[in-house]
Amino acid sequence: MTAVGGIIACDRGRSCRRASRVRGAERGQLDMAIVLRPAGHQGPDTLGTERLCIVAQAGAHLTNARTSMPWVLSPEPCDARQTLLSSLGGKQHPLIVAAEIQDPTMQMEWVRRGHGLGLMPLRLATRGLPDGLALVDLEGVDLSLQVVALRSPHLNRLAKVVEAIAETVGKAIKIEA
Repeated sequence: MTAVGGIIACDRGRSCRRASRVRGAERGQLDMAIVLRPAGHQGPDTLGTERLCIVAQAGAHLTNARTSMPWVLSPEPCDARQTLLSSLGGKQHPLIVAAEIQDPTMQMEWVRRGHGLGLMPLRLATRGLPDGLALVDLEGVDLSLQVVALRSPHLNRLAKVVEAIAETVGKAIKIEA
């Protein structure tokens, strides 16, 4: 997380910890927060869509990733984790969580070592997967989240700066989509 003069920008490794940022932005304690919301979220604050993909240890023999495989995920609260749970059938197919790890690099290392499946932004995977990882194709599973800019209602002179940040993030998401 980077903070400059009360403006907050959430990096991909910390984006799952949004509850306090959302509350802070809504109360005017933060000038801005970039957060992830469920795919159905629509509104003027939506900047774009972050599509996630499932990754596994390269060469792993998957039996049924929908139900029986362990996962390496970010700790709760995590919108990506909730989206995964919903996509896999919710309570019918509970997630088997092998590890809860906040750092995305460490998550990918645990996946590479075979501890379970993981999630990563598809836009990063298309640039090239880390060594030892492979994409897992689960037909009919949509792991999309909306990227949303929350703004304080009390921005005053910072309104132009916050708008420029939101515009830049929106353009980056669209370019890499």
